[in-house]
Amino acid sequence: MTIVSSNDVWAVGSASGNALVEHWDGRSWSIVSNTVIAGAGALSAVSADSANDVWAVGESGNGGPPILHFDGTNWSLVASHPDIEATSVTALSPTNVWAVGTVGVFANHKTHRQPAIEHWDGMSWSIVPSPNPNKVPTDDSFLNGIEAISANDIWAVGQLNASSSSPATLTEHWDGTNWKIINSPNPGNFSNGLSGVTALSDGTVTAVGFEQGQGFDKIPLILEN
Repeated sequence: MTIVSSNDVWAVGSASGNALVEHWDGRSWSIVSNTVIAGAGALSAVSADSANDVWAVGESGNGGPPILHFDGTNWSLVASHPDIEATSVTALSPTNVWAVGTVGVFANHKTHRQPAIEHWDGMSWSIVPSPNPNKVPTDDSFLNGIEAISANDIWAVGQLNASSSSPATLTEHWDGTNWKIINSPNPGNFSNGLSGVTALSDGTVTAVGFEQGQGFDKIPLILEN
């Protein structure tokens, strides 16, 4: 969900495997739909920097992984890398939008997933170089959430080596020039992962996910810088 104002709120998700977009006008929620939304897969995140600059991302639908944009009047599909499935998006301005997710890499006769980061510069989406944390090509790692404090202070979180024997939390930071992996705790001795992140203007960054000990169920995990 993203809040532009008290009478302009957007929420996205899925219904029967298809994209779902809802809007709050200050009085009630309504479902918003058109042929673009109807052809998209399940949406996972939405972000806005103004009433006429709203972005939503999600899973593959009829036309591949969707990145949708609302210009204040209509939702439209914006071209992006065909192999990236975005899971989260953060919009800072009409010329500065970031999305994270995964990209497929073929190894050992199978497609594996590695973290991917895309940037919108006002004209097009492009992949931004970022660390590949996979220990071996057959591991799967994911970026699940992204949040920006400013143009040179952006955080992304996910799960490292999800297909290995000891999945771990993954945290990356953008300093305005490069993405770097930042060490993050792994309190569970069997498995750990992060699914979302929020960042405040005072520099506070909080990430949520799970930890799991050997032989135990997953329990909530909250990390703060």
